[in-house]
Amino acid sequence: MAADTQALLLYPVISRIASKNWTGTCKYVGADLIYLSKLKLTGGVRYDIEGRNITLSSYLAFPDGNTREVVMTGSRESGSDVITLRSIEGGGGPIRMLLTEVGSDKLLVNEVEVATGKTILTSSTSITQGVDGEEELLQVSHEVDVNAGGIEGHQIWRLTESKYVAPPPVVDVDDAAKDLMAAQRREELDKAVESEGPIEFDDFDDLLR
Repeated sequence: MAADTQALLLYPVISRIASKNWTGTCKYVGADLIYLSKLKLTGGVRYDIEGRNITLSSYLAFPDGNTREVVMTGSRESGSDVITLRSIEGGGGPIRMLLTEVGSDKLLVNEVEVATGKTILTSSTSITQGVDGEEELLQVSHEVDVNAGGIEGHQIWRLTESKYVAPPPVVDVDDAAKDLMAAQRREELDKAVESEGPIEFDDFDDLLR
């Protein structure tokens, strides 16, 4: 079976957006449903499929110039509709991501704390068509206050395919090499898109204070 056909059968939604770099901006809405227009967030996401395995690379740029990059990998367990992704860092990181595909154009995601089993963010991503006729990703995320309950904030992302080609993730390199790679990737992103920069991030408290 050809790799593309196998990917389509295994992951009908993700296969439509895989091997592409999606970048864009976020509109942030507080728990009080007030749009925080001064909070400027940019980011990007990329899915790759190799056999049964999925790799999700994501990038987030904050207004203060700080950036965050995460690479997660995993697959759908036999007999399950849910895809489980964990960080490639040692131990799998503190968060696991649970994804399910709905129909041919939607993804539903829960981000879960490994230690407590509590959901800290839930989101949906839809493949839509932009005004120029090109495909876009529209993602709406809701941050969960795991201590007090309720919603802490909402993220509305609109992502389009970017010309930037992300380098493959590298595992087990020293910190200096990681810092150099991150700096090079940020520089390439800045050159590729002027105002657009793996979403799925959930904590903007410091920026909102």
